Amino acid sequence: MEPDRESSSRRSSVFSNSGIFSDRGSPSRDEMELVKRRYEAACSAFDRENEEWYALQRSSTVPYAYRGAKPKSPPTPACLDAMRKSFTKAEPQPLHQKYLLDLLLAVKRAWECPPPNWADRMQVSKPVIDIEEPPDGARLIIIGDTHGQLADVLWIFAEYGPPSRSNIYLFNGDVADRGSHAVEIFALLFGYMLAEPGSVYMSRGNHENREINERAQHYGGGFGEEVRNKYNDHYMLGGDGARLFEIFTGLFELLPLAFVVAEKLLVIHGGLWRHRGVTLSQLRKLNNRKQCPESPQTYDDYIFFDLLWSDPHPEDGDGVHESTRGDGCILFGRDMTSEFLRRNSLQLIVRSHQLPSDGHGYEVLHDGRCITVFSASNYGGSCYNAGALLVWRQGEIDAHEFIAPNLQAQQKALEDGNYDALLRRFSSRGPEWEDEVGCPAEPPHVARIDSRMVVTIKQRICRHRHALLAEFTKADRTNKGRLDVAVWGECLQRTLELGSNVPWAKYQPWLADLSPESGDIEYAAFLGRYRVRLKEQYSGWARTVLQTFYNSLLAADLQISELLSFFDHDGDGHVSIAECTKALGSLDLGLSPEQIRQLLPLLGLDERGADVDLERFFKRLALVADHTVIARSQQELADLRQIAQWLDGVCKRERKSLPSLFMSWDDNNNGYLDYDEFVRCCIATQEKLYNKDPGAFSYVYTRDELEELARTVDQAKTGRINYLSWLGLFAAAETTPGLSPLVARMSPDSTFTEAVCATIWTHETTLLRALRTHDPRHTGTVSPAHFRASLETMNDSISPPSVPIPHAQLGELILTLPLNAEAMINYKEFLAAFEVRDALKDHLKDA
Repeated sequence: MEPDRESSSRRSSVFSNSGIFSDRGSPSRDEMELVKRRYEAACSAFDRENEEWYALQRSSTVPYAYRGAKPKSPPTPACLDAMRKSFTKAEPQPLHQKYLLDLLLAVKRAWECPPPNWADRMQVSKPVIDIEEPPDGARLIIIGDTHGQLADVLWIFAEYGPPSRSNIYLFNGDVADRGSHAVEIFALLFGYMLAEPGSVYMSRGNHENREINERAQHYGGGFGEEVRNKYNDHYMLGGDGARLFEIFTGLFELLPLAFVVAEKLLVIHGGLWRHRGVTLSQLRKLNNRKQCPESPQTYDDYIFFDLLWSDPHPEDGDGVHESTRGDGCILFGRDMTSEFLRRNSLQLIVRSHQLPSDGHGYEVLHDGRCITVFSASNYGGSCYNAGALLVWRQGEIDAHEFIAPNLQAQQKALEDGNYDALLRRFSSRGPEWEDEVGCPAEPPHVARIDSRMVVTIKQRICRHRHALLAEFTKADRTNKGRLDVAVWGECLQRTLELGSNVPWAKYQPWLADLSPESGDIEYAAFLGRYRVRLKEQYSGWARTVLQTFYNSLLAADLQISELLSFFDHDGDGHVSIAECTKALGSLDLGLSPEQIRQLLPLLGLDERGADVDLERFFKRLALVADHTVIARSQQELADLRQIAQWLDGVCKRERKSLPSLFMSWDDNNNGYLDYDEFVRCCIATQEKLYNKDPGAFSYVYTRDELEELARTVDQAKTGRINYLSWLGLFAAAETTPGLSPLVARMSPDSTFTEAVCATIWTHETTLLRALRTHDPRHTGTVSPAHFRASLETMNDSISPPSVPIPHAQLGELILTLPLNAEAMINYKEFLAAFEVRDALKDHLKDA
């Protein structure tokens, strides 16, 4: 197989130090004039196409009170060094919109219309860019993922020097998302690109992509939030975050997908592709000026997708394997690496994209032919990993690991004039790391329990519940529903994408209980612990859904014998899971199968399969629609409470069940209590109790008063009281007999609505994208009609095993959401109201 060699003269004509005409001598005056005219024409066309952004830049006024950095236009190395110092603060002040626009528009113009005297040095918008071997005394520093962790970038520039023609940096994608300061990192990198052409290069990562940026930070995105939150309606910074985000996403589409360094290294963000035989020539023909394909269809789509998303097989396996990242991602094997390098006359693949194992910042795989470099140290503030960078000089590559001090420590050292001392201290890895890094002084792979990491793990469990269940079931060789801690940890490791250095055995006590009999983890109970809930101010819709369910049963207006047999088909005096599921499924309740399943524990039926006796079942049923009898006053509520206490006492003294007491009051045996029957029996009970203990009565009810209470208890408003309405009397009085204090205090909507909450939370990105199509000004608000349309768009995108929200509940949800003064729904506040709760801890708290 002949290697796909490319002409070195073609490369040098673009990236040589002797100019764009170096392969045939100095250009003539006419040639230079032609180049100049073409360049000026390209710039004029660019300026016309981008006039909207230039107008925004001209209209941006910097207020007198602004105290942030003020880089010149064009920027100089000195003003960028000053900007670095201004960012070295615990809470860096972002650049004003005017200065940020200067940088964004200038770098966009330079990429699309590179000046002739920069063409040999400046990054341009092409799928593949060639970088020559740095000259003697110079070096190329390759940086992996930084994910908005400004402290790492500032530390690297302080330790290894700022970018220059002799100190060249290549940032290998994933500057955006997850962290809080990607805007500042981009500003620095774009600034150095302009001030020192050829000193900074940047490739595209999977996070330099609008679809990922639009995700919430806890779901792996956050850059869209970062830009909008920093600049939207912020007078001090300019107030146009939504438009700035548009410029950023346009710039991302201009970033190259790969670099070839000194004809020896291929630098890409993700990895190789699922197709064999791919050549550099093919990569050079890719269209990089588009979003990464979410669902690849063509050959080129798959190459583009894999370049940003694939990973090397961690065990030097061969071929192509499915990745635990899901969504069509792959692992490429050792043989794929060897074959690609041989075919294209290269020596080494450098990539980033994932946190290496064992807490290191780099990892060497595939017989030394593939290196992963990851530069976000103590990733996310909780991974305790080292960061790393690679230094390429004179044909050799060296890896350097580091852990950067946090911004607060760097600010203090700078203010105290001790920055050099801080550099020396961190270079020697002293014991004072813990306070200045925000992570332990032990080696990075020895992690301590961190509450932030526990929260992250719980969120991932909820998001990957179905995948985890499949993984646990596959690993459960004995089919006993339990796994030992080691296997449990391995399943979490493969599924949750938290890096390979998480000490799962240490986190187990904070996440899962061990069975006292076996010492293993019962994984069904473990998965059921963590539930997505809506905060209290948004939970009214759940009550509405439950009330609708209860009202549907009331509207059936069944007589007591029909109601009992409806749930107890075999007449054995008990309700089974199968009987209850069949009965509820036969009614048009507007509930999903998952919601019906989640109602069962509230009705006394649990997953262990034990039946529940009829009386307890109906007491629970009444309690589900908490306070279903709507008292019109506090006095009426007190009256209902009094009558419920009487009936409770009668049942205990006469050892009667609630059904038998109801039927004993039903004189005409029609299965209902007529108002007259209810009143007569209440009067008889009142007289009997009064004669026994007159001192216990402060008030005696009249017939008219009892008739009015009968109308209140008749929730179906049929002129008679059915058994379900009668049971509602006890729920309204909060004295349902026979229920434990735990059951009386439980909140049925919390479990019942978990499926719907989990659906919205898991598909938040899809919902958010739909909402933003109805919010072009990015106000964070939409009309109720547009909110419903967005929910329906989300529903249409859902595929098994996830379950869409029942159509009837969409309207009920929207009707209960608060509206602002303009009758709009604040969807940002709504999406922020979801939280992951530990059901076991909530249960113990109430017990």
